[in-house]
Amino acid sequence: LAQSPSNSAAAAQLTAAAQQDVESVLLEDSTRARSWVMLATMRARQGDPHAAVAALEAAERVDPWMTLEPDVLERRGSNLRTIGAFDEAARLCELGRSRYPQRASFQQCRLVLLGERGRGRADITRAWSEFFATTRDIPDSTADVTWWFRRSMVAAVIARTGLRDSAYAVLRQSRASRPTNDPNLLVQEAFVSVQLRDTATTVAGDELATQAD
Repeated sequence: LAQSPSNSAAAAQLTAAAQQDVESVLLEDSTRARSWVMLATMRARQGDPHAAVAALEAAERVDPWMTLEPDVLERRGSNLRTIGAFDEAARLCELGRSRYPQRASFQQCRLVLLGERGRGRADITRAWSEFFATTRDIPDSTADVTWWFRRSMVAAVIARTGLRDSAYAVLRQSRASRPTNDPNLLVQEAFVSVQLRDTATTVAGDELATQAD
């Protein structure tokens, strides 16, 4: 039902109405940090990460006590990666790690950055190192979906390096180690496959995948 044209139109109308409400609130009082965060979320879902970043920057300016800083930093980092501003995203990653070391999103943000742009053997080594560190430190590291996500980030770096067989070997080993029917697995595997579109070299063998054993 959610995919039907009528329901899609209704959902779009509800989203537009909700955004209009939030914008009206901000017109009356632009110091409402939570409203800026809500607006950023809506804009990101509409596929406008630049506008989302602007809204989050506004939230940060009106939150002098930094009560929302963890959420703002996390969301800004995500939207900055979407628009390709990786250097600033990396800066926020390190800031989040220093201020909120127990927050899972900051514990694994280095790995996510590598997964989205890393390539080459040095980055592969760094990705495995971050994988093992986050799996050790993150409280929910035993959860299949989060463990799979981190493995897929490593596989993406391997894929972007051009080592097709090794990238797919990581995914095969992951399935064998932790079988799961979680649909998020398909999304993560698809992300790795997308990286292979830009690679020209296929190297047989699983020499890099064996680092995960």
